[in-house]
Amino acid sequence: LKETLENMEVEIVNIDYDEIKVNEFFRICDEIKNETEFEKTPSKLCEWCEYKTYCEGGETYMLLPENKRRDIKIDENPDMWIYADSYVGKSTFVDKFPNLLFLNTDGNTDNTTSPIVKIADEVTFEGRLKKVKMAWEVFLDVITELERKDNTFEKVCIDLIEDLYEHCRLYMYKKLGIDHEQDAGFGKGWDMVRTEFLSAIKRLKNLGYQVIYISKEINTEITLKNGNKLTTIKPNINEKIANVLAGTVDLTVRAYMDGDERYLLLEKSENIFGGGRFNFKVPRVKLDKDEFIKALKEAQGFILEEVSYDNEDKNNDPNNEISNDDEQTKMSRRSRK
Repeated sequence: LKETLENMEVEIVNIDYDEIKVNEFFRICDEIKNETEFEKTPSKLCEWCEYKTYCEGGETYMLLPENKRRDIKIDENPDMWIYADSYVGKSTFVDKFPNLLFLNTDGNTDNTTSPIVKIADEVTFEGRLKKVKMAWEVFLDVITELERKDNTFEKVCIDLIEDLYEHCRLYMYKKLGIDHEQDAGFGKGWDMVRTEFLSAIKRLKNLGYQVIYISKEINTEITLKNGNKLTTIKPNINEKIANVLAGTVDLTVRAYMDGDERYLLLEKSENIFGGGRFNFKVPRVKLDKDEFIKALKEAQGFILEEVSYDNEDKNNDPNNEISNDDEQTKMSRRSRK
């Protein structure tokens, strides 16, 4: 461009005043100023516009939502945590859900057909130099890849969540140069491991996928004050971590075997870790995806009926209609006060 302009000279051109064109320009300005509806005219220039998603996709850049109540919908894909003893069929049950990505930590993938990513240490050699990419780093890379949203997955299952927590511990040991959490100081090591683990889980949760945790169960026998013994059943993971993880899902359930049949426990029990935001009408269902979805719909359908009845009662309640005289009386009382 510089070489082209060097051999050129500036030429001054006189432009005659045209009153018609000037008036036309001001007329168009007035039309733009008074216009209330602007039709979209997509073109190639839209590709360089930073507001393309707002204009064509309807996305809003406002921080606050519209002051309007949202409709309650039946959730057939709740975030959940399922735990059970070995060989009950936890992974096989979850594998029935469509568009699922398994993040597998134990290597048991023979009975599942969904795509998997193995969360394990990756060892490579460059000549005699050995390089190890820790399993926790692999998990963080998976989250980064999922953040791109360049995939068709709708659900992400971590199998097993307690193994992932142990991978996080080993990663923090290496990072801090310690052999145990206590070596980092009073409470500091435990807190740093917990923060690292839960921060990554929240990153995954914020992506909008349905998240499913799988765990094995442990039985613990405790002695009550009266001398009686009570057996508690809970996931095989640190109790503090378990309480936080339970708060990140909609439902925590236990799978178990009764004879040759496999069941999913839905009712809440004092000595069994679990619960959720659904009030199931049945205490248990068979460990089958269709049976579980059916019970899930029934539990939420009851809530939708209650909401619709409440709205009808409020609309038909004559006490909600206040006459003008009553309103004026209330206003006068307020003014006296």
